Amino acid sequence: MTGVQTCALPIWQVSGGKASEGETPIEQVTYGFMFPLDPFIVNLREIGGIKFLKVSVSLKMSTPEVHLELRKNILKLRDSILFLLSSKSFEDIDSFQDKSKLEDEIMVRVNKFLTTGQVNGAYFTEFIIQ
Repeated sequence: MTGVQTCALPIWQVSGGKASEGETPIEQVTYGFMFPLDPFIVNLREIGGIKFLKVSVSLKMSTPEVHLELRKNILKLRDSILFLLSSKSFEDIDSFQDKSKLEDEIMVRVNKFLTTGQVNGAYFTEFIIQ
């Protein structure tokens, strides 16, 4: 487990499709304080076959102080997310809307363990079904 990460990406004003050397960004886009979780690997609920899901998730924290609470509850969080993921079938998570719904379900589960702040988003950084 790494720790709190902030993510900010520069937005470049580009002429002709390419940024020139020495150009400066015109604005910064900040994604907030992120808490990356170790990857999850689970069996999907399938009939007549075996499918695996490997997923990595980063949680967007409302404040940096939420980091301590997430670390304190990491075993409970991982357990809850593992049960959620292993309850899914391929059909439950194959579309964009299904993946978005799963991100929301993860966020709701995590927030049940938090009292000092909250998680404002769950983002997949890896999503592999085999």
